[in-house]
Amino acid sequence: MRYFYGIFGVLATQSVWADALRPLATDRPDATESFQTVDKGYFQIESSIAAYSMDKTKQNRVETWSLAETNLKYGVTDNVDVQLVFSPYLVEKTSKIKSLSGQGDIQLRSKINLWGNDQTGDGLALLPYLKVPNGRFSNDEYEGGLIVTYGTDYKDYSLGAQIQMDRAYDDDTRKHEWAGSHTFVIGRGFENGLGAYIEYIGDYTVKHDYMPYASFGGTWQTSKNFQWDVGSQLALSDQGNDQLIFGGFTIRF
Repeated sequence: MRYFYGIFGVLATQSVWADALRPLATDRPDATESFQTVDKGYFQIESSIAAYSMDKTKQNRVETWSLAETNLKYGVTDNVDVQLVFSPYLVEKTSKIKSLSGQGDIQLRSKINLWGNDQTGDGLALLPYLKVPNGRFSNDEYEGGLIVTYGTDYKDYSLGAQIQMDRAYDDDTRKHEWAGSHTFVIGRGFENGLGAYIEYIGDYTVKHDYMPYASFGGTWQTSKNFQWDVGSQLALSDQGNDQLIFGGFTIRF
């Protein structure tokens, strides 16, 4: 593990940080995506070191561990990047059946900035995506959708809002149905590269259920191109995962 993080430490200190690079912007740890793309010709890795979720009902308790879930990005043009999201290792434990482990689905995504990519202030981006079935946790169905994300600044705060439309597979009807979500986030930066956010998330399922969540967390940017993060989500109703806790990092090179 020391060698693994040592590699990223070397990259963070030896890469050439050009003045032309935009400020580091990430799609984690909050659920609201950034409207900013990765600079042309640069890679960006956004990875969760570990994440833990728990959902408890009267009949069952489900605990899930995710390790190294990663979003690998590359800047294709000044306003477009491509992304590969993968989950190399998941473990699911329930009170009724034996634990399962394996890989998760793969997502192919792209971010298209429409305005505000090179400046502070407001900006808008589109993120089409396609889920490719993979691993033993998959429903073996292709799913896709579109994310529309907006952000702006207000005094010392950053504000963001997002709408997501999903074409998801319903196991009961065996058809693809419409689902989606919306978010609103408020963030603020502090001294020494520290930042914090609080967020509201509302999920619409293929069953037409609505599940609200509260999310909060913090970031610590140690250089122009490296940032640590931690975050959590809490269900605000009896439906949905009761709790999600995670921590990870972002590096650009």
